[in-house]
Amino acid sequence: MSQPASSRKRSASAMSVSDSQDNRYGSQLPSDSINPLSHTPSILRQLRLAGLTETDQPPSLTQPRFPHRAWQDLDAPSRRGPITAAKALESSNVDEDNDQDEGEDSDDDDGKRRRRKRDGETKAKYASEKSPFRPLVRAIYGFLDKGDVAHAKRAFGILVRSHVHGKPVDIRRNNYWALGAEILMREGGGPLANAANDEPGGGETYPASNVPRVREYFQDLIQRYPYNFKYRGAVSAVDFWPALLSYEVFQVHTQHASYLRRLERESEDWEDDSWQEPSSLGGGGGDGDGMMMEDADFKAPIWQPDARDRRLRQARDQIRLRTLDALREVAGRMDDLLEGRPFSHSRELLRLRGMVSLYIGDLLIPAHTDAESQMAEARIRRDAERNNARSSFQRMVEHGGRPDVFIQDMLAPAEHDEGPILPVFSSLPIREYRTAI
Repeated sequence: MSQPASSRKRSASAMSVSDSQDNRYGSQLPSDSINPLSHTPSILRQLRLAGLTETDQPPSLTQPRFPHRAWQDLDAPSRRGPITAAKALESSNVDEDNDQDEGEDSDDDDGKRRRRKRDGETKAKYASEKSPFRPLVRAIYGFLDKGDVAHAKRAFGILVRSHVHGKPVDIRRNNYWALGAEILMREGGGPLANAANDEPGGGETYPASNVPRVREYFQDLIQRYPYNFKYRGAVSAVDFWPALLSYEVFQVHTQHASYLRRLERESEDWEDDSWQEPSSLGGGGGDGDGMMMEDADFKAPIWQPDARDRRLRQARDQIRLRTLDALREVAGRMDDLLEGRPFSHSRELLRLRGMVSLYIGDLLIPAHTDAESQMAEARIRRDAERNNARSSFQRMVEHGGRPDVFIQDMLAPAEHDEGPILPVFSSLPIREYRTAI
């Protein structure tokens, strides 16, 4: 009998405590209040501290991040213009999602996610990561423009070792990878102002001696960041391969042009043996022309129009053949990549392959040949390369590429096509990836 009595005593005491709390809370509420929203006692205390009644909506429904953020008057004008509560909540949710982003983009309509500003305008990707490094990136570009590659390399090392939001910097974001590639390409070279006067062996803006290091840099990126079909918009090997191959083709063209310029300068110092004495010519004056030019008291010199020019043409052909071999090696690697996806749908890689075909077609034409059949065969092979270029450009357009005026002229049907004149090759995309600062 004692146990039920104690239990009744405990229940009575508990009821008395709850009644006292209810009386204490109820004394501060209106007499007709019945707690229609079924708030908990903690919510009721917060409402009273905020000066609200139990029938009012919680401020967290209209104030983003309440109560951990200052109160904002949504009706007051701001420098960004009036905003609604829905936009404020949406922007706060998007900010939280981007803080947890690991750098992989979802497969949406355009393959790119953009954060929205409060005024509805698009915001650049990884803008929160770009602002802390903007002064450092500006310094790197300033060093590169002045040709101070050593300081640019040091600044880039600081950038790579930095952390943002507690995580290491991902060089794929904001195109930092292209910045590092240009530093390696420019190492040991001069400023961009000397790019038009590049000479092999010295004074180059992009020295050819840096090709192995640049190739190793891109190969490392390709292995570390392969293509993942789940994150098709992320920077991966699909972006690194066109940059590497275009750089190699750029180097092939630069070396070709520089060797031709050096050959022209060296040929000016060659001895002009176009005019020779008859005694130095094989056969003497045995032919009829020699007899007509000879006289008893005077022997006129005989002019050989091909003596010096033949040597110059042979040197040009040697340079042409070396360039052709190097270009075919690059084209072979491009063909291997284009055999399967995702590279077979790469617009930049297809455009580059078409340009390489045009370049190879021009190199198939010898500097000079006396055999008409040999020249006709070279023209046939050049036409075949141009057809390959048209096929690559057509595939590029089918996969969403935007043809420029030159490619449009290539694809346009013509009754009498003499073939386009290939302009100076310039597909190095490094400066196009320049970070917006």
